[in-house]
Amino acid sequence: MARPLSVTDEEIFDAAQNVMAQSGPAGFSISEVARQVGLSRAAITFRFEGPDQLKRATFARAIAFMEKEVATWTIEEGSEGLLEIASRIGRMVGGRENFGSFMMRFSENLDDPAGIEMEQQRGEVVRAAVGRAMPETCVTKAEAIDAFMANISGALLSWRASSGEDAEDFMVARTKVWLRLAGLMPEAKTGG
Repeated sequence: MARPLSVTDEEIFDAAQNVMAQSGPAGFSISEVARQVGLSRAAITFRFEGPDQLKRATFARAIAFMEKEVATWTIEEGSEGLLEIASRIGRMVGGRENFGSFMMRFSENLDDPAGIEMEQQRGEVVRAAVGRAMPETCVTKAEAIDAFMANISGALLSWRASSGEDAEDFMVARTKVWLRLAGLMPEAKTGG
C-alpha cells in the first residue's frame, strides 16, 4: 500500500543508495526503491520526475556527504597534512571485505553519465584537500596533486594485495615513503 505522505526524501535516498549498492547504476530501478520504502512507483516518479533524476539526486547527496566529511578534516600544509589525508582515506576504505564492492561500484559508476559526474566531483573534493596540504615543490601544484593521488590509488591497490596491516596503517606507511621520495619529509633519524 502506498504511503506517499509518510516517507521522507531521505528514506527514499537511503533506499536508492541501497539499490545502487546492490545493482549498480545500470541495474537501478525505481520499482525496487518503491518496494523498499513501501511507495508506488508512480509516487516516486512524481516526486523525482523519473529514475535519472532520482539517481542524480542520490549522487548529489553522496557528493554532499563527501564534502561535509572532508570539511571536518584538519589539514595543514606540508607532510603532516598529506599524511592526515592518507590516514582518512584509509579509514574510509574500511576492511578488505568492503574494498572489492567499492571498486566494483566505482567501475560501474564510470559506465553511467550521472555516476561519472559524481566520481569526478568526489575526486575534486579530495584533490582540493590535497591542494590545501601540498607544499611548494619542483613541479606545478597540479602535477604534485596528480602524483599524490597516484600514490594514494596505488597504495590502495597494494594494500588490497597485501596481508596483515589495516588500510589506514598501510596508507600512512606508504605515504611516508612517497613523501621522503618526493623530498617532502625528512628521513627519520636513527639512534647511534
